[in-house]
Amino acid sequence: MRYEVRVEGRLSERASGAFPGMHVAPVPSETAISGVLDDPSDLRELLAQCRVMGFRVLSLRRLSTLGPADPAEDAPADETPDEVD
Repeated sequence: MRYEVRVEGRLSERASGAFPGMHVAPVPSETAISGVLDDPSDLRELLAQCRVMGFRVLSLRRLSTLGPADPAEDAPADETPDEVD
C-alpha cells in the first residue's frame, strides 16, 4: 500500500534523511512523506519516527497504487513554510 503522511513545517535535508526509501516533498507550511509500506508495522514505524523526531502529524492517507503522488498538487502556491530540523 502507498501512504502519505503530512507533517507541520518543512523538513531540513538532515531530517528528511530519517526516512530512507520514502519520498519527502515540501509543500507550503507542510512536508509530505510518501511511499510504499508493505506491512502495517511499517506504517506504525513511520508514525513513531515522526513522533520521536517531534513532528506534528497533520494527516495520513492511503494513496492510489497507480502512480507517484505529487503532494504539491494540493498545496496553495502563495505560502512560505518554515523549515523544521
